[in-house]
Amino acid sequence: MTADPLEQLKGLQLPAEPGFWPLAPAWWLVLLTVLLLMLGLCAWIWHRRRLAPRRALERGIEQELLQLRRVRDSGSIADYLPTADQFLRRLLRLRLGAAVASQTGEQWLQTLQKQTPSALKDADWRPLVFARYQPHPPPVDLSQLHAQLERFVKNQQPC
Repeated sequence: MTADPLEQLKGLQLPAEPGFWPLAPAWWLVLLTVLLLMLGLCAWIWHRRRLAPRRALERGIEQELLQLRRVRDSGSIADYLPTADQFLRRLLRLRLGAAVASQTGEQWLQTLQKQTPSALKDADWRPLVFARYQPHPPPVDLSQLHAQLERFVKNQQPC
């Protein structure tokens, strides 16, 4: 009685079905890429929102300079000097606070000279400060004063 050795073999045992977990390495790469893209999008949105007020301020400054340029081109000293002075006061008020708005005369001139960048130390702000209060302001080179004002604004550090 010889037994058939093939009958003693057990049937095929299949491995267990692969489960959902742990993920295959390719899925980990996909998840990591999606996560990095989402973080990048959040950082980009945060950065844009943080810079939005600054960009709006810069656009406003550019628009005011354009309006000042139009007033300068009209050639009216009596219109240009107060407008330019108010523009400078608003600009410096953003940087230095409300105390700047009430300054007049020599005090305002000293504040302007202190805030003038070293590249413009030869700038003369006297016509802007004093001529606006005279009934008949003396002749002022508006193009030179406006160029000085534009350089001043360009050299100001961001608020």
